[in-house]
Amino acid sequence: MKPEIEELLRFCPRLPTLSGVALRIVKMAREPEIDIDQLAALISKDPALTVKIIRAANSPLLGRAQRTRNLQQAVMLLGLNSTITLSLSFSLTNSLKRNESQRQGLEHFWRRCLLSALACRELGRQCKAGALEELFLAGLLHEIGVLVLASVFPERYPALLDASSNHEGLIAQEREHLATDHGEAGAWIMREWGLPDYIPLATAAIHNPQAMDTPESLHAFIACVGLSGYIADIYLETDTESATASAASANECGPALDRAVLSTVLLQVANSLPEIEELFEMSFMSCEQVNGITDEARELLVMRYLQLLQHASEADRKASELERTAVQLQEMARRDPLTGAYNRRYFDEMLSQRFEAATRHQQPLSLGFLDLDHFKMVNDRYGHQAGDVVLAGVAKAISSRLRGDDFLARYGGEEFVLLLPNTNLELAQRILERIRAHIETEEHTVAPEHMIRITLSAGAAAHMDGSRISNKLDDLIRAADRALYLAKRQGRNRVEVAE
Repeated sequence: MKPEIEELLRFCPRLPTLSGVALRIVKMAREPEIDIDQLAALISKDPALTVKIIRAANSPLLGRAQRTRNLQQAVMLLGLNSTITLSLSFSLTNSLKRNESQRQGLEHFWRRCLLSALACRELGRQCKAGALEELFLAGLLHEIGVLVLASVFPERYPALLDASSNHEGLIAQEREHLATDHGEAGAWIMREWGLPDYIPLATAAIHNPQAMDTPESLHAFIACVGLSGYIADIYLETDTESATASAASANECGPALDRAVLSTVLLQVANSLPEIEELFEMSFMSCEQVNGITDEARELLVMRYLQLLQHASEADRKASELERTAVQLQEMARRDPLTGAYNRRYFDEMLSQRFEAATRHQQPLSLGFLDLDHFKMVNDRYGHQAGDVVLAGVAKAISSRLRGDDFLARYGGEEFVLLLPNTNLELAQRILERIRAHIETEEHTVAPEHMIRITLSAGAAAHMDGSRISNKLDDLIRAADRALYLAKRQGRNRVEVAE
């Protein structure tokens, strides 16, 4: 960085600052010996931070089985390193968001920061690149230079943001007009704050890799941080296809990450985003929007790898590897990640195809809706992680009672849907009754040495079964849904059919 630019940074009165608690946490993080009681005492000086640490300790996002209402216990559950890193994440975000003049026009920046942090953490989990909380903090802060330059050049910088269509374009604009970029500025201020050396090093390396000589031990860490921004752009850019292509290209240019990693990370980001929004008190988009973008991006990845397969001129071994990866990704894109059942999007495709085939060949087709009884009580009493265990267990139990051509999908929440080709309503009722009876006997471990049982209600309807003919696909769906509603109204844990 040029001396004159560094001087501007050093004496800028609007430069982002940290709270006293955040600065003391940074200082404590650099000490070789950290006392857990001292850390808890320091965190307790900030009531808002205390609440967030306890909430984080109880969050499904961090996968902790125990629950606590006490700060001391929360620190014990999280561990010293995780507590320090999470405290820094919360404190830094709170401190930097407090100045409304800095926030103006930078909503996109904050959304990108948190999406990058979440993606970086999930990439680290998939690639085994290091401590997940450190990756979260690095992903959160690697674009902090945008906030720095917006503070140093309040009149000029907004125009550069507006003139840049993507991240690379912004860096080019910064270097042309400011003789620096937000990677340099971000690394500089993180060193000023005294953050661990690997975080500013990762920030500088991903923005100007040619000028950096990074240790091999940090290559995977830096690759995760760099790729996390591209994944965030998938959810933020208006052109999902171009953003997905950029993420795939960045993945292919980095260390040898498995090609299925991006698809898996996108799923995890979509599933974890509501929890991140709650922890950091920030809103992104509706669940429907997130899931729609995720599905679209995963399908684009499948198409990209299929095209790579079609144009591959490598040896048969590599071609076979691409083919296996494409098939794997295609199957993953069709599956619900929690239960392993097919997802709603793929079910809608299959239902339409099977309905048309049944009509054309005059073969019976039955449709069943299955809904878990009193499932909300499971979540309320044992937590959402326990609810996830029950959903996965029920899906597995249902699958064990299906025939080869039967098609099970998760329809939404605690509701499943079953497509039964070449099956009349009488046989469909017997199949559903067999499933209902089996689910009633299954036990699910929701906590150490604690097991519960759950029941389900089901409704079924048939098409091309004697006089049972639906003029439209929606008619068949409504009939099965009404039968399910009747089963619920009749007392639950039963099967009803539409006559």
